[in-house]
Amino acid sequence: MRKLSYQGSVKNIYELGQELEFEFSDRFSIFDWGEMPDSIADKGKNLNTINDVLTKYLSEAATYKSLEFPDLLSLSEKKELETSMQFQNLKKYGALTHFKKIASPNSFIGKKLHINHPEFINGKYLYENQTLLNTLIPLEVVFRFGAPSGSSYLKRNPKVQADEFFDSIIIELYTKLEKQDRLLDRSEALQMTGLSASQISALENLTKIYACALYNKFTTLDFTLWDGKFEFALDNKGRLILIDSIGPDELRLTRKGISYSKQVLRDFYKDSEWLRELESLKKLHPQDFKEQMQTQPVNLTEEQKEISSYIYTAIAKSLLENDSYQNKRIDQKLAKLYQNIIIFGKGAREHALAKYISRQKGVNKVYVIPGNPGMSEQKISTLDIVFDDYAHFCQHKNISWAIIGPEDLLKKGLSDLLNQNNIPCFAPSKIASELETSKAFSKKLMQKYQIPTASFETFKNIDSATSYIRSQSFEKIVVKQSSLAAGKGVIICESKTDAIKAAQELLRVDTEIVIEEFLTGREVSLFVLCHGVHFQILGDACDYKRLLDQDKGPNTGGMGCYSPAYWLEKSQLEDIKQTIIKPTLSAMMSEQRSFKGMLFIGLMMTDEGPKVLEYNTRFGDPETQTLLPRVRSGLFEVMRSIAFDDLDEFKKAKITLDPQYSLHVVKAAKGYPGIHEKICSGDIIENKYIRNSHSEIFFAGVAAKDEILLTSGGRILGLTSLGCDLKTAREQVYAEISKITFKGEQFRGDIGL
Repeated sequence: MRKLSYQGSVKNIYELGQELEFEFSDRFSIFDWGEMPDSIADKGKNLNTINDVLTKYLSEAATYKSLEFPDLLSLSEKKELETSMQFQNLKKYGALTHFKKIASPNSFIGKKLHINHPEFINGKYLYENQTLLNTLIPLEVVFRFGAPSGSSYLKRNPKVQADEFFDSIIIELYTKLEKQDRLLDRSEALQMTGLSASQISALENLTKIYACALYNKFTTLDFTLWDGKFEFALDNKGRLILIDSIGPDELRLTRKGISYSKQVLRDFYKDSEWLRELESLKKLHPQDFKEQMQTQPVNLTEEQKEISSYIYTAIAKSLLENDSYQNKRIDQKLAKLYQNIIIFGKGAREHALAKYISRQKGVNKVYVIPGNPGMSEQKISTLDIVFDDYAHFCQHKNISWAIIGPEDLLKKGLSDLLNQNNIPCFAPSKIASELETSKAFSKKLMQKYQIPTASFETFKNIDSATSYIRSQSFEKIVVKQSSLAAGKGVIICESKTDAIKAAQELLRVDTEIVIEEFLTGREVSLFVLCHGVHFQILGDACDYKRLLDQDKGPNTGGMGCYSPAYWLEKSQLEDIKQTIIKPTLSAMMSEQRSFKGMLFIGLMMTDEGPKVLEYNTRFGDPETQTLLPRVRSGLFEVMRSIAFDDLDEFKKAKITLDPQYSLHVVKAAKGYPGIHEKICSGDIIENKYIRNSHSEIFFAGVAAKDEILLTSGGRILGLTSLGCDLKTAREQVYAEISKITFKGEQFRGDIGL
C-alpha cells in the first residue's frame, strides 16, 4: 500500500516499502511559484514517457560506446571527456539511475533515498549531521551548451551573445532544498554536500557526458538542446546515480528557433503584473515571497493550453517514434511566439528593418548578414558568411523566417534556396523577382497586359538602338540598363546625341537595354505587400534620386525621401489600384510567376493618369528608412503571413500608420556615386547625435576600428525625423543630421521642399 510522502504542484511521491512511486500531474509550476491555475492535457503522461525513454537511453552502455561528442565542443574538451574514468565506466556499464519501471501512464517506480533537510536558523540554511550513502545530494547540477534568448545566464553575463553556443560545456551548481535556487561556488558546494573534490569533479564529468548523449539524441529528432539540469544521489556503495526525472521541465529545447520546454509557459506570463510583483518580492522577501503576493497568475487561454500540451506531446511522440513529430497548424502558432529572424543585406534599409523587427513581440533575435558595425545592439547581431552557407546557418541558428533586402540576392535565387531548406522567406521567387531584375521583362509584361507605362523598345545592339532614337519625335529620352544597376542604371538624356552615347555606354555593361519616352509629372513610390493576387498597401514615399540640389548631378541609389505624398489624392490611389496593382498581380499569376513579398512600384502621375516607371521586388532604399518609423501596427504580422504562406492571417492583419510626416536625409561619401571620381573611405565619423523620440539614425557604408565608426564608401548613413507637418520634420532632420559629420560628406539640402 502506498503512502504519500511528498505532495508538490507538479509531482507527488509515494512510499512503497523500499521503493518510491513518482507521479506526474498535469499541473505546472514556473518561477519557483508552485501550482499554477491551469492544467495541461496529458502533460503528466507525456512527462512519464519522456523520462522513461531518456533514462533508459542513458542507462545503456551501448549509448556511450557509440557516442560522438558534439562538434560545438573544443578538441581539448572532447579529449578530456573521452579519456575520463567516468566515460570508460559508462561504456562498460551505462549510467546508474534510481529508475526501476513504469508504474502507470503517469508514474514510475524508483529506489528509495534518504533526504537530509537543512535547518533554517538566523537567516541561513545549515547542512550538518548529514547521511551520505543512499542519500540525495542537495544540488541541482546545471549544464549549458549555450545561452538562448530567455536564459538567466545572459542576465548574469551581459557580454555573452544570445543564441550562441560555447566551445565548452559550462557547469553550474545550485541549491536543491532551499526555497529559492541559489548559485554556489565550488567551495560552498563542497561544504554543503560533504563530498570530496574528486566526487564533485566526477559529478561534473558525468553531467557533461550525459548532456552530450542527450544533445545527440535530440539532434536526430530536429531539436536543439541548450541547457538543462540533473540531480544525483550516492547509492549504498557510494556511487553517483541519476535521480528524479528527465524532460522538458528540466531541459531547454528548441526546434527551428521555437521553445519546446517550460520556457514557453513562462513566456505566457512575462508581461503580466503578477510576474512583475513576483520578481520584486523574490528579491525583497526570499523566504516568504509567496505569502506576500497580492496578485494571482491569470488563467491560460485555450490556445495557450493547446500549445503547451503540444510541446510535451511533440517531444514524447518524437522519442517514441524516433522521428520528428510535427503538427503544422500548431507549429505556425508557436512560430509566432518564438522567432529568430534573419535579414540579408548590409545597408541602411536593412538597419531600418532590423530595428523594426527587433521591437516586435515574440522576436528573440535578429541576425543581419552581412550587416554593418553600426547596426549591432542588444537583439541585433551582424556577421559575414558566404552565400553557400546561408541555408546551413539558418538551420543551425534555428531561424524562424527570413527577409531578403537587396535585389541581387533575389536574382541569385536566395528565396528559392531558403524555401527548399524549409526556411520560410519574405521575398518573391527568382522568376517572380524578374519584375525588377529584368527591365526588359517587366516592360514587355506591361505591354502584354496593357498596364500603363512609358512607350519603349528593347535593344541588344547599338545600330538598332541608334536607328530607333533618331526616329523618335521627342528629344528627351530615357535609356535604362535592363539588368540590375543598384539604382544607377538609368540615364536621362536631354538630346538624341546624348541618348546614343548613353546607349553605347550601357550596352558595354549589359546585353540588353530599354529606351523609352521621358514622362513628366509628379513621382511617387508605393509599397505594396502581396500574397498572390491579394495585396495591402503599406504606404507611399517620394524619393530624390539625383546627387545634388534642384535635381542636378548623376543618379544615385537615393539621397533622401519624405512620406506621405501629401499631394496624392484618394481618387489617384484608387486609380493606381485598379489600373496597375491588380493587373500586375493578375499578370504575374497568368505567367506562372505568382508574386509574394514586397512590390515597390515607382510611379509617375502624368496628365494621362498613373504610369509605371519601374517595379522593385523588395523594400526600397531610402524609402524604407522613411516609411518604417511611421508604422504603428500590422506590418510585422503581414510580412510573417507572407513568409509562412498564411493567407488567413494576411487577410486578418491590418496595417496602421502614424499620421505624422516623415523625412529622411542621406549623407554620402566624397566621390559618390563613383562616376567621375574615386569614392573615399576610411574617414572617422564624428557622432554627437543623441537618440530622441522624434528621430532615428540608420547606418549603411560604415566600418569599425577600435569601436570607432569609419566611412567605407557609398551612402554612409541617413537620418529620419517625424513631425506634425513636413516643415517640422524637415527642420528637425537637418538639425539632427548636422550633429553627425565626416570628411568630404555629400548631402542634399532641399529634401522636402
